[in-house]
Amino acid sequence: LYFIGTMESDNSWEGISLEDARSLLPRMVRREISQLDTVKAGRKDGSGVMLFIDISGFSSLATKLQARHEGMDVLSAMLNQHLTDMITIIHQNSGDVLTFSGDALLAVWQGLDIFSINMATRCALRLQKHEYSFDDPSIETMHIHIGISLGSFSVVILGGRGATALGKWRYAVLGTAVHKAARGLDLAGKGEIVITEEVRDQLTLEHTIEDADVSPTYFLLKSITHIPRMRRRDCVESQLSTNAIGSFSFDTVAWCLMRRALGEIRTISSVFIKLSSLNELPLDTAIEKLQLVVVAVQKALASVEGVLNKVTIDDKGWVILCLFGLPLHTHEDIADRAVRFSIKMSGKLSKLTGRVFIGVSRAKVYCGLTGCTARREYTALGDGVNIGARLMCKADALNKESVIYIDEETVASCTSSKRLGVMFTPVAPEGLSLKGVSVAIPVYQIEQYDPSDQAMSLVALEGISSDEMVSSRHDGSLDSASSGSFQRLNLARTASL
Repeated sequence: LYFIGTMESDNSWEGISLEDARSLLPRMVRREISQLDTVKAGRKDGSGVMLFIDISGFSSLATKLQARHEGMDVLSAMLNQHLTDMITIIHQNSGDVLTFSGDALLAVWQGLDIFSINMATRCALRLQKHEYSFDDPSIETMHIHIGISLGSFSVVILGGRGATALGKWRYAVLGTAVHKAARGLDLAGKGEIVITEEVRDQLTLEHTIEDADVSPTYFLLKSITHIPRMRRRDCVESQLSTNAIGSFSFDTVAWCLMRRALGEIRTISSVFIKLSSLNELPLDTAIEKLQLVVVAVQKALASVEGVLNKVTIDDKGWVILCLFGLPLHTHEDIADRAVRFSIKMSGKLSKLTGRVFIGVSRAKVYCGLTGCTARREYTALGDGVNIGARLMCKADALNKESVIYIDEETVASCTSSKRLGVMFTPVAPEGLSLKGVSVAIPVYQIEQYDPSDQAMSLVALEGISSDEMVSSRHDGSLDSASSGSFQRLNLARTASL
C-alpha cells in the first residue's frame, strides 16, 4: 500500500504533541537550539564518553522476515521492542541517544569526569546482560556488540535550504570520540564490549579486561566486579516549540506521527554519497564545505522529490544518505530519479569538494519510525539499503576519481534514463564481492554522460516521468512551458494518464 499526497500544513506541526516532537532530537541538540534566537548553521564543540551499540545480524533477519505473511508486523514490533529496551537503559544511566543508524544507536555522556566514564561502562554492562528475545520461537535471541570511547566531539547544524520550514535543517555528530567508538564497535564480536585505552586508564570501577586480538589500543571489557549505586544527573528540559523541532525533520515523519503509522515494507531507492576529499582538509574547512554540500543536496532533492535522511561522519568517512519513494514522495520512477540525482551530485560535488563516491540501490526494505516515545527516528532497514552503502565503500576502494556504482535492480528499473543516453556498464564481468554479501553480485557504473548537458539537467528531465505514465500517446503531444519555478504540462489526446 503506497500513500501519495501532500501535508495539509507543511509549515507547522499542528496536531503533533510536544512530547512526540521532542523524541525526534537528542537532549543536547534541543538544548543548543533553544539558546538561539533563530536556528542557523553552526558547530558546538564538547567532550564526553561515546557508546556505540548495534544488534548483530538484524539487517539479514529483516530481509528474511519480509518473505513471511506477517513478517512486517513481527519486524516492526521486534525492532521497536529492542530499541525501546536499549533507549530505556541508556536514559536510566543518564545517557543521551544522539543518532540512530538502522538498528544501531550512538549515545553520549557529556564530560570526561569519573561519573560519565563509570555511568557509560555500567550502562554497557547492563545492555550486555539484557535479554534481547522475542515472543516467536522461530526467531533466535539477538545479541549486541558495543564500542566505548572518550574524547572530543562536535555537533554540527547543517542545511537551511528548503521550500518550507519543515525539513530545513539536519544535524551531525563528528570527532575523535565518535570515530574511536565506531572502531570499537567493528572490533567487538557478538555479546562483546570493546573499550579504548583512554577509557581503560580512567575507569575507576573494579573491572576485568582482556587485550583485543586485532588492536593494541582496544580492550575487551569482560566484567565489573562491583557496580556502586550512582545518582542520576537531572536533565533540565529545554523549552522548544514543535515547529522548531520540526525544522530538523521531514514531512514523512510528521505524517507518521499524526497518523500513528506503523512501519512498512516498501520499495525505495537509496543513494549513499561519500565525500572522501573532506578527510584531507582541516576540520573547520571540511565543515564549511559540508554545509555547502548539504545545501546543494537539498536543492537537488527538491527537484526530484527525494529526502535527505541523514548525515553521518565517523570512521567510514563523511556520508550523506538520501532516500527515494518514502510516503508522500512516492513515484513510479524512483530508480530514474535516484540515478539522475546521483549524476547531478557527482558532477557538482566533485567540483565543490573533490572526490565523491556514490552507491545506488533499489529494494524492498523496512521503513518507518523506530524507537519509542522517549527517542526515535525514521529509518530504512534491510540488506537492500546495506547494498547501497557497500557499493559506495567499494567505489571508494577501487577508484581514485569520482564514480557511481549501481546495483542490478536499479539498472533494470531505469527506463527514461536509458532513453536519454545514460549507459550502464558492468564493473567486472564476474561481479563484485561486497562485505556482508555471501556471493559476488552484478555491479554497474555510468559509463557515458555529460553532467553539463542540458539533456541531463534535472529540470529538463522533470517531464519524463509524466511522459512514462502515459501508456499510449498516439497522435498526442506532451508540451512543457516554464512559468516561474513551476512547469506546465499540456497533454493532448492521450489515451490514458
